[in-house]
Amino acid sequence: MGANAQPLPVGHEREFAEWRQSVERRMKDMGAQAALPNSESRGGSTRWLSEEGKRVTIFGEFASELEAFIGFVQYDGDEHAMFMTRSDKPGIILPEWRAPWVKREDYYSSTSAVFEWAFAINPRAVFHEAMRVRFRVDTVGASVGEVRLHEIESGLSTDVLTTTASSVQFASFDWAHGVPPNDGVHDPSFELQVRLVSGAGPINVHMPDQSDWTSTAFIGATASGNARWL
Repeated sequence: MGANAQPLPVGHEREFAEWRQSVERRMKDMGAQAALPNSESRGGSTRWLSEEGKRVTIFGEFASELEAFIGFVQYDGDEHAMFMTRSDKPGIILPEWRAPWVKREDYYSSTSAVFEWAFAINPRAVFHEAMRVRFRVDTVGASVGEVRLHEIESGLSTDVLTTTASSVQFASFDWAHGVPPNDGVHDPSFELQVRLVSGAGPINVHMPDQSDWTSTAFIGATASGNARWL
């Protein structure tokens, strides 16, 4: 008997034995009952709240002045949304993840007339429908070049950005890349590509200073990459 356990009062052993047999019968009856059928629900939402009434988890319908959707959201202790999925968007909405690139050099100088990779990402799978990438491009003299993002397996690419001569520019891509999130089939490989269009070159492309896996719910990502100079 444990240190904090209390002995049964003398003379109540029979009552305890009967109570225990009753509990055992009820547990046996519960185990023999058929499993509950699968259930479905449409409309409304379910909220799990903390003892203080703070949001912990909400799944179902969400509505605001800006939009409405059906999803699943988990919150931290300050009621900040930390994890989110939505029925109208593929992949994870929150959190965003950093997307690290494999580099040839800290910056890559290209004099190639055809697109070649300067930096690459080779994830085993993607879990977000979009990516946000920002990087610096320098041109020397009268040289003009082009940069883009490209996914090897699908053959999909963003629109190209064309540099101006003798310039230091910052490229921006918000790309809905088209690779299905975590489908167990695709083995995606992304490249940041550059080529020389005119002049002797080179075109210098720097390692991206911002690169995130994200969702079209937060950025204006498009299939063409929403390519622009900042």
